Amino acid sequence: MVYVYVLKCGDKSQYVGQTTCLESELVKHYNGDLEDTRGKSPFTLGAYTAFPNNRPAQAFFRFLKTRAGRIILKRFY
Repeated sequence: MVYVYVLKCGDKSQYVGQTTCLESELVKHYNGDLEDTRGKSPFTLGAYTAFPNNRPAQAFFRFLKTRAGRIILKRFY
């Protein structure tokens, strides 16, 4: 399984990520091991979607990084 997830950060920003192991990736965020979210804690898992393989996950991840995807994230998450 491949997961695409959205974190709500303590500085009111959102982070979109992709991983094959959601639990360990969240632990890395909480421990400050990932540079992109270091200093933005506390985090809340806003949403995640599981995909059976990488192709649709990558397409959804890329969509969420577009302007239209960001608008949807702001509106619903």
